Amino acid sequence: MMLQGLRAIEEKILAGERLSFADGVCLFRQANPLQLSAWANLARRRLHPEDRVTFVVGRNINYTNVCWVQCKFCSFYRLPGAEGGYVLPRETIFHKIQELLDLGGTEILIQGGLNPALKIDYFEDTFRAIKARFPVHIHGLSPAEIIYLAKISTLSDRDCLVRLKAAGLDSIPGAGAEMLVDEVREQIAPLKDSAAAWLHFMRTAHQLGIPSTVTMMYGSVETVEQRVEHLVKVRDLQDETGGFRRLRLSPDGGHLAVDAGQHQEHPGLVVDPGAQDRPDRPPVRRERHGQHGDRGKRRDGPGGGLHAPAPRDRAPDQGRRLPSRPPQHPLRTPGRLTASPHPRTLPAFLSRHLDRFDKGSPLA
Repeated sequence: MMLQGLRAIEEKILAGERLSFADGVCLFRQANPLQLSAWANLARRRLHPEDRVTFVVGRNINYTNVCWVQCKFCSFYRLPGAEGGYVLPRETIFHKIQELLDLGGTEILIQGGLNPALKIDYFEDTFRAIKARFPVHIHGLSPAEIIYLAKISTLSDRDCLVRLKAAGLDSIPGAGAEMLVDEVREQIAPLKDSAAAWLHFMRTAHQLGIPSTVTMMYGSVETVEQRVEHLVKVRDLQDETGGFRRLRLSPDGGHLAVDAGQHQEHPGLVVDPGAQDRPDRPPVRRERHGQHGDRGKRRDGPGGGLHAPAPRDRAPDQGRRLPSRPPQHPLRTPGRLTASPHPRTLPAFLSRHLDRFDKGSPLA
């Protein structure tokens, strides 16, 4: 029965037919990674027959860690007025951008938290100042940040987006999507906007000519069916607008953040002071491998390449929140990238880069 289900799906893929919700659930439950990779590569080459893969060299800049939303999986935020909260000085932001450009980078991902002290004029002034000084793409502010920014600035989402675009915002990261199923959001991020609000915001951004990415954080409390529901909602909006340039899947690691004092010490769990905002620390390259479609759209998907998440540029972590168990992936150790204890499991080029990073050298 299982094989028959997968054979039927394979026939649809070979014929270029659209997969259904039930097909997605079947793939999650029955297909193995090799099958999925082969089918995804087939679909990718049908869309992009040329052997051309591109990437972006960028840097994460977290302009603030002040946020009141208190997502259960977040170890980054500090409540307004709490010790350890910060807003980066503008000169620090400029310094980070210059470090990126010196290494050949072209994009900054600038985002932080929902800080009630920062209204629309702060972001307009910051983006205009950046664009006046640097030839850099601003991939900035999550939907949750902009929706909140519009509210505290007494603007509609559309008017807020128009003003941010005029100030220099080029595209929007898909952060905050988490799982676009309200039953899941109510458990892991009950104070965040609904799935419908997130999708409506992205529709508005795309209609204004602002492209975006989209994420899915899986491995927390959701079911397989809810993962597929998330993907179908994203696919439906992409059919409508064509505005998503990349899908990033982020595993939660099977745990949510816990308060300090509740965690146990684990071998290999490293909280590295290198995660601090230090002017002497070289920026980390964040590469996005994928294929460009027509009109230069970035279309990454299964089989589209390997993306190694970079640690956040942020202020010193006070140790208030730590994972409840060790990271499950060699690239997700808090604060730094470390070489795998089994380097043969990583592609040769990635192992080489991680070794150089551990020695304190900029990645080349």
